[in-house]
Amino acid sequence: MTISASAFIMDSQTMKCEKLLEENFYKTCTCSDDILYLSTYHEIQQVLAYSCSDLLSVKSVFTCHEKKCIEGMSYHDGKLALVINGRCGTKPQVEILSTTTYTCLFSITIKDAHGHNECRISSLGSSGWLMKDPGTYNIHHITENNILRMTPRYHYGHPYNVIQFGTDYLVVLTATSYNIHRLKYVPINELTPSEVWNDSCRVS
Repeated sequence: MTISASAFIMDSQTMKCEKLLEENFYKTCTCSDDILYLSTYHEIQQVLAYSCSDLLSVKSVFTCHEKKCIEGMSYHDGKLALVINGRCGTKPQVEILSTTTYTCLFSITIKDAHGHNECRISSLGSSGWLMKDPGTYNIHHITENNILRMTPRYHYGHPYNVIQFGTDYLVVLTATSYNIHRLKYVPINELTPSEVWNDSCRVS
């Protein structure tokens, strides 16, 4: 995780944090089984790939265009999802990169989004990706086959972040609570936005 522009690792047993890297200003992070990805917080932002077995082994795998910034990043199954936005509040763009070649597999502009600086993205496993828009109460679903769907307005508070929990649940962070929702999986060609949220419960 990144806190105050530094990268930390948390021990899942003791919940203790240890600082890993601090020579750069880091904004977001994600990881595969063997690679730690960190985005830098400079005038021209980059994604750096660190080997988990040797943190001295690092290479730049993506560079933003000038006046663009990386707001969110998530890894799943050989793909790296990035949320890229303009510093002047342009519409956010989601790019899905191959982590073999780091070429762009596909890109989608979220035209209905209104926020900037806090757009987050998380993996939904084989069902694609979820992007949270801070400017609205909506969460955007991007399927693995490049289809964009917007969920209905979220009625349990302003969604600041959303992640998959296990295989069957989503956790949504609001200003006052963590909300847990059971996922209902259906074939992609039958998926409708109303089926993203199901059997919700609230955890304060």
